[in-house]
Amino acid sequence: MRSRACRFPLLAVSFVALSLSLGGCTFTKEDPAVTEQAALSAEEKMAPAEGMRLTRLFDAPVRGTDARFKRLEDAVQTLRDDVDVFAPNMEQRVTNLEKSNADLNISYRLTKAQTEALLKEASKPIGDINGVRIGDHLDKTRVVLDMTAVPEGRSRIENGGKRLAVELPRLNWKAKQTSFKADGGALISGWEYKDGQLLVDLIAPATVKEQQVLPAKGKEPAKLVIDLFAKGIHQ
Repeated sequence: MRSRACRFPLLAVSFVALSLSLGGCTFTKEDPAVTEQAALSAEEKMAPAEGMRLTRLFDAPVRGTDARFKRLEDAVQTLRDDVDVFAPNMEQRVTNLEKSNADLNISYRLTKAQTEALLKEASKPIGDINGVRIGDHLDKTRVVLDMTAVPEGRSRIENGGKRLAVELPRLNWKAKQTSFKADGGALISGWEYKDGQLLVDLIAPATVKEQQVLPAKGKEPAKLVIDLFAKGIHQ
């Protein structure tokens, strides 16, 4: 009887130990090598983000409520003292920044006004176009623009060589007509002044043989002279 009584407590102890061992194990239906991430504890959930520094304000233990309040009051006063030291400098920096922004705004307005004035001055007309003359020669067809002032004119051939475009910026158009249709002519069929350009239509493809600016001389007005050449028309 005594041996049976001893055997029962031993069996009970063995069962409890086995239960504790099994309780510490995790069984899954999947590969035992694949384990699930354990749930975060309350302390881990409240922890700061990874890489974020967390500095404790008070590390030394203090006994008693009065002592804790005294330590807190001292810490707040220290913080207030630091603010009193740095606040005037920060206020001065803010004042300087506001003044700098105001000066920058004034400078921007002045620069904008100066730029607008320069653009307005640069866009003012410097002269007039008083007429357009065309002359056919054996080796060229000449286009002459009579002007009171000649800027740096630019011309180009477009439309497959069958149009001459002459840019005439900052010049007032004072000629008697703004367009012309030729009844006859070796190369030019007509022209039109539009949006600061003289557009000359050609009968055949041509190239600019020469372009020159002739300043005013005596009673002769300034001139912009453009010579055109077309194969089969000019020699």
